[in-house]
Amino acid sequence: MKIKIVIASYADWVIIAALAVFLCVAAFQSFLMKDTKLDELKTEIDGYERKIKQRLTSAEILPMPKTDYVAALKDRFEHMPVISPFSRNPFLPPKEILYPLTQLREKASREIKLPGVRLMEQVSPVEEVSVKFGYNADEDFSRLTITAVHSGEVTLRMRDDMDQVFRFPIRIRPVPQLPTPLPPAGTPVILSRGPFDRPMPDRTFRREPGAVLIFFRPDNPSPMPMNVGNTTAAEIYRKPADSPDTVWMKAHKAEMLTLSTPEQRRAILEKFQLDKRAKADATPVRPPARSSGPVTAVEAPEMPGGAQAPSAEGTPGALTEIPPNTYVFLDEDVEEGESYLYRVVTVSTAEDAVPSRCKEPYVTPTPILIPSLVQMTLVSVTPRYARIRLSRQDPDSGETVAEEINVAAGMRIGGKIRRKVPDGVDVRGNPRVKDVTVDFSTGCVLVDFAPKFREIAYRLPLSLDRAGRPQFRLTRSEEPRIFYLTPRGYLRMKTKDEAPEASSVGGVSGAPMPPGAFGR
Repeated sequence: MKIKIVIASYADWVIIAALAVFLCVAAFQSFLMKDTKLDELKTEIDGYERKIKQRLTSAEILPMPKTDYVAALKDRFEHMPVISPFSRNPFLPPKEILYPLTQLREKASREIKLPGVRLMEQVSPVEEVSVKFGYNADEDFSRLTITAVHSGEVTLRMRDDMDQVFRFPIRIRPVPQLPTPLPPAGTPVILSRGPFDRPMPDRTFRREPGAVLIFFRPDNPSPMPMNVGNTTAAEIYRKPADSPDTVWMKAHKAEMLTLSTPEQRRAILEKFQLDKRAKADATPVRPPARSSGPVTAVEAPEMPGGAQAPSAEGTPGALTEIPPNTYVFLDEDVEEGESYLYRVVTVSTAEDAVPSRCKEPYVTPTPILIPSLVQMTLVSVTPRYARIRLSRQDPDSGETVAEEINVAAGMRIGGKIRRKVPDGVDVRGNPRVKDVTVDFSTGCVLVDFAPKFREIAYRLPLSLDRAGRPQFRLTRSEEPRIFYLTPRGYLRMKTKDEAPEASSVGGVSGAPMPPGAFGR
């Protein structure tokens, strides 16, 4: 009996101790430990209240978000919403949903977007169109791409994942068959002008680039207006004279050239004749001769409308205006010292029609040379450098000035050089000179040079002639030459006996050659 009493007393003490520990922990959590979550939430609520009060008391007007209403209206018109398949009555037979009529041109494509629909298959395949469809799960819409094969009227039937059928009526219009335009009437007039120094108000000179002026009249039937005949547009292509036919590039930025207006012709002619001295250089040209520098053509082509082309001297028959009803283009993206070929393509265009191009475009029979402002002549070649003579016309006096410089491989050819020029006489009759800076810049970089080279063949023992001199045979002989890069990156070669004009006719054709590929 005593043992039972002791056990009961011990159990009571254990229960009392557990209750005491529980009360201590509860008191600590209630009074001493703070609830961090409630404090953070209260801080955020106070911050939101402050922002709301500031907005209510502030007079600042918030900017409205920018909305492209035109794009939204266009998207809403092109992608009209359809009835959701979930809204139909399950006890009634399904009804096909009709989409608005879509019109296409042959070989054209159209994209249709259906929000809230997932197209799965094409119920009725047709031969007039080809269909591709996809599904965007993130934005929940189907993209249907329809490509017209040939003309006709068809109805596409597509089924989605809920067995709902959509009908798309499509009308395919045939592409108009345009007649093939004829080549230009007569010979297109192509005039070239070299660069020149344009005087500026601060008594300095700015170098203006060279340009090529092209204008021609389309060969349209005479009873029809000039802009209604077979030729309604034109394209002009350009390439270096020594390049293959694979490098033809469009010379103008516009997609196609249209018939010129009087204002356009006047502005282009004024831009082509910026300087009065440039008018004398505005002459049709032919390939330069190897021994006499750039040569201008004496025979000028026939001008459209009876206008007289500039003569070789540039003074009689100077170009005063461009005839009307012509296509005019001024090409200023040319490099001085280069020769180019041009191709004129007449085009027939119409609305919703594929342009029809001339099958026999006009191509210039001879290269068009862009004269250089600074003429370059090779004087001699040494093992260390090449001596080059640069000559040009002084913009102040109009006289030809020349300077000889030494150029090593990797150096630029030419630059601004300070030199002494005659400046009349003084009161005593003695000649005076003044220091001027002449711009002999060519923009070219010397790549490599080679001295004079001769290869001789002979036999051992040496055979002697009747005079007792050894006999040999000259098998190969090359004059001194230099290889340089033009500002456009073309590799050119110039020999000592070559004319002082950097022309692509005498250049090195083919792929660019690395420096050091030539023996010295």
